[in-house]
Amino acid sequence: MYWPLSHMVATKDKALQCVDCHGERGRMNWQALGYDGDPAVRGSRTPLFSTRREDEP
Repeated sequence: MYWPLSHMVATKDKALQCVDCHGERGRMNWQALGYDGDPAVRGSRTPLFSTRREDEP
């Protein structure tokens, strides 16, 4: 497989900013990820449910 020299990583002038994911028009669906809302607003990064299997430490 051929990868461009940049490894398809955006340059710093095209990098995402916080508001691209967080905020009213953010791209993240926090509820689908198990959060009660945007963790930046809620003040917690702990999801409402665990994504860990019960047999994992």
